Amino acid sequence: MNKERQTVPRRALAGVLCILVLGFASCATTPESGMSADPDGGRDSAAGEAGGTADEYRGTLVSLLETFDALVVSAENDDELGALYREVRKHFGSGTIRFRTDTRELESSLRRSRFTIDSRTGNAVLQIHYSLLDMADENPVPAMSEIAANISRIGDYIEYGLEISTLYSDPLEYYLANMNAVYLQSIFLRDYALPVYGEESLSDYDNYVLQSLEVDGFSSLSLFVWGLDKDIIYSMLGLSTQLSNGGVSKEAYVEQVLQLGREIRNNMEQSRRLFQESGDSEGDDRSVARRTMYIAATSARTYRTLGSVIFSTVINERFSAGEYEEHAGKIEEVNQLYALLKTLLAEVDDFRREYRSDYLSGF
Repeated sequence: MNKERQTVPRRALAGVLCILVLGFASCATTPESGMSADPDGGRDSAAGEAGGTADEYRGTLVSLLETFDALVVSAENDDELGALYREVRKHFGSGTIRFRTDTRELESSLRRSRFTIDSRTGNAVLQIHYSLLDMADENPVPAMSEIAANISRIGDYIEYGLEISTLYSDPLEYYLANMNAVYLQSIFLRDYALPVYGEESLSDYDNYVLQSLEVDGFSSLSLFVWGLDKDIIYSMLGLSTQLSNGGVSKEAYVEQVLQLGREIRNNMEQSRRLFQESGDSEGDDRSVARRTMYIAATSARTYRTLGSVIFSTVINERFSAGEYEEHAGKIEEVNQLYALLKTLLAEVDDFRREYRSDYLSGF
């Protein structure tokens, strides 16, 4: 599924969108990884909902979707978002892709939309939080930003159907799907929203997305928002590709994975010492020690979680029994590093979660 998704008057889709918006049903939610059933997710009105009923937002949602459609289609940009959107919009009239308002209490300012699967019909459902719809007449960009981010997921649904649930339950595939989504979101913000609505239309998070694209290709967003080190993941994937293409031997592959793990271990140990030495002091030294410790811990966690998924897949699928025995010593060293990193991470896990939580509170 690791595909490259390299993507103003109101018009088009008005009739189709009305049909789809009015046809909501029971949905499933998208947790941190994969999908799970949520029998209450599709009720148009439910006791205790923070934003009233979905009926109250239907007109706003239809208008928003018309605006997004007109903006993207009329621009005729030759990019990944425009190309993919022109393909997926052909499926909107089928009834298998629906749009609705999320009227539940907002869990996080970063959880502004939900891509879900209807547990009864198997339809794809994109929910936009009512807080974005409340501001849509004045500023539709934050809501349209969420639609743009989910065009990639809608594309995956069209390609894989109900298998998307199994696909997204794989933590590596889910991470890559999120990378595809944020990339399309950034294209929309940079090439569609900014020229029409200006910088003042972007929310704090949308600004962050755009800056992360321009500064480091989403490495900072992945590290601090998702809690995963993109550079580790892509280094491991790159090594896997080199092995497939004959760019590295199997011996060199295992050695480089091992060397990467050693560097991560050393960095983790050094950062932990710096963190401990900084104690309860305040000021720049403490701030640097905390940030360094978080980065080191996140890199270590990524190496032993998604990194181990990539490594074990390569070993199981591309190493014969004889080749495994030939490199068993270094493979065992990698496994020992996983065990050591697990122990080191346990000592700072509470800190890592708290640091990330504090960081996210800024949005």
